Amino acid sequence: MSVNPSAAREAVLSVRNLRVQFPSQKGLVNAASGVSFDVFPNEVVGIVGESGAGKTVTALAALGLLPRSARVSGQVMFRGRNVVGLDGDGARSIRGSEIAMVFQDASAALDPLRRVGRQIAEAITTHHRDVSRNAVRARVIELLAQVGIPNPETRARQYPHELSGGMRQRATIAMAIANGPAVLIADEPTTALDVTTQAQVLELLRRVRELTQASMVLITHDLGVVAGVADRVVVMYAGRVVESGTVERIFADPRHPYTQGLLASLPRVDDEVGRLTRIAGQAPSLVELPSGCPFHPRCPYGRLPDPCASELPDLRPVSSDHLSACHFAGELGQPRPVEGRNVKRGTTPSTGADPILEVRDLKKHFPVRTGLLGRARGHVHAVCDVSLEIRPGETLGLVGESGSGKSTTALLALGLLDPTSGSVQFRGTDLHSTTRSELRVLRRSMQLVFQDPFATLDPRMTVGASIAEPLKIHRLYREGGHERVRDVMNLVELNPDDADRYPHEFSGGQRQRVGIARALALGPQLLILDEPVSSLDTSIQAGIINLLADLQNELGVAYLFIAHNLSVIRHISHTVAVMYLGRIVETGSRRDLFGHPAHPYTQALLSAVPIPNPELERRRHRIVLAGDPPSAVNPPSGCRFRTRCWKAEDLCAEEEPALVDRGQGHPVACHFPTAPSEHQGFTG
Repeated sequence: MSVNPSAAREAVLSVRNLRVQFPSQKGLVNAASGVSFDVFPNEVVGIVGESGAGKTVTALAALGLLPRSARVSGQVMFRGRNVVGLDGDGARSIRGSEIAMVFQDASAALDPLRRVGRQIAEAITTHHRDVSRNAVRARVIELLAQVGIPNPETRARQYPHELSGGMRQRATIAMAIANGPAVLIADEPTTALDVTTQAQVLELLRRVRELTQASMVLITHDLGVVAGVADRVVVMYAGRVVESGTVERIFADPRHPYTQGLLASLPRVDDEVGRLTRIAGQAPSLVELPSGCPFHPRCPYGRLPDPCASELPDLRPVSSDHLSACHFAGELGQPRPVEGRNVKRGTTPSTGADPILEVRDLKKHFPVRTGLLGRARGHVHAVCDVSLEIRPGETLGLVGESGSGKSTTALLALGLLDPTSGSVQFRGTDLHSTTRSELRVLRRSMQLVFQDPFATLDPRMTVGASIAEPLKIHRLYREGGHERVRDVMNLVELNPDDADRYPHEFSGGQRQRVGIARALALGPQLLILDEPVSSLDTSIQAGIINLLADLQNELGVAYLFIAHNLSVIRHISHTVAVMYLGRIVETGSRRDLFGHPAHPYTQALLSAVPIPNPELERRRHRIVLAGDPPSAVNPPSGCRFRTRCWKAEDLCAEEEPALVDRGQGHPVACHFPTAPSEHQGFTG
């Protein structure tokens, strides 16, 4: 197999023909099949691919963290020493000292029963037993300060649950760099983080690289993250490297259909991409890989049956420092889109239609109870004076960081929570002044799609039974319920013959389609979608976004679409509302808000979204917000954003800005909003 033809520099980490297999009841799982790549000094290598591609397994093999049942062969050479097969002491001498890892889930990586400082100290004393306790304590404080955690002395004495998600991720980075490793492996370090926290972590990784001069392996499924951070990219599929090269070459001229499909499936915050191009089918089973090229059953070029279906392509040079494992790498054109129903994205609904959902001055404050008697010691100001309108066939995108009040607003809009004050009207009826029986009837027309379909589907029920359950609850199943289940499964592009299967037998994207089918079973006029694509791979996400656009065009259903990913919001929404700490700070049409953001918070959100264009990503102006949002129990006086705003003046602390229309239906809650000519947004 050909390997990276990079320059004559000596690699600090060199992976050669790495194979990892796991025994299972169905046979051997080929998690990594002949993986080869190099990591050079002070270089960032991005490893990208869908879930199950073999990215994390490769990293764990380099650290000797695979379970004993794993069958590992090949080489992982660190400074001329093969770390594969090292015994316990040999592996521990390298792990954490020479090669360190930042894990995806900081909450799982940190021991909840031990203080953060003691866990970082353990990483130091494991490799430096002769260091004094005072020196270790000073080093812990220094590390926490280096990764940007405020009040490091206090934070070191706290437990993981007392830190925010971003702080916990920073603490794991501090632990990883404690011994000055030569290679830092970051496994999905920004997954599930807010876009602003993601920007903080990426900026931190850049600073860590400059500070430590360490090489970095960045594992991610977000190609925008790779574009702004990596020097070279390794694309993996079904346990194999299918393409590698410099980040500029991979993004400008991808030479493998899978890489092309990943790039084409991305919704973009900087461009109106139209209908997304999704990759057909699903990733193959790692127990029974297809013959020939493992990607050929999903390949849009259809070069079958020979040689794609019969001959496994080698990873060969396409040009200088650019490798591709495709028989036709030199002949590829643009990827062909896999269409759904061949319908175009709908235009903005008529503003003359009456709103289907109307929220006015909505407030929800939750009491904070303490002590044995549970007395209220304050209130969480979750939603404050929120007003929204959604018209038939319209999508309102609701964006903001975690804790901004988006999901609480959704529950209030469904009548699942009682407001402290304000009103919610659905088709002219106030939900919170109706009787229970009247509300039950109204809820047929209002349905919710959750973020995690696996957690919301009963694992003991077949998917057909889950879809039928709303019909049975509303006593509508006897009149054609079986046919209705088949109809909605067809509608979401699932095979009705699979209705007798259980949720665990479906992929993540298919389970989300089941959740959408369940919500559509009663024929609703409004769907509230709470982060419906945030946990999905990029290519699967594209299919769900296309499906939602198709359903809206066919059924005329309205959406309240909640997300923290502004790329997705731009692609699917007609109008957008931005929330911060319980308040709406800016609203407007998609074109106005993305083209001319006027509130500093909106500008910061947009600038934090990665763009899958290395040249543009590296020269664009980025606003990195400091710290975390304030507590909703004791929000700042005046403007709630002022503690993180670079424009803040005395007026901002004294007077709360009203949400005022600055022209053309674009209200902004800011004392010093940016005029359209002052800030360049993303047009289109």
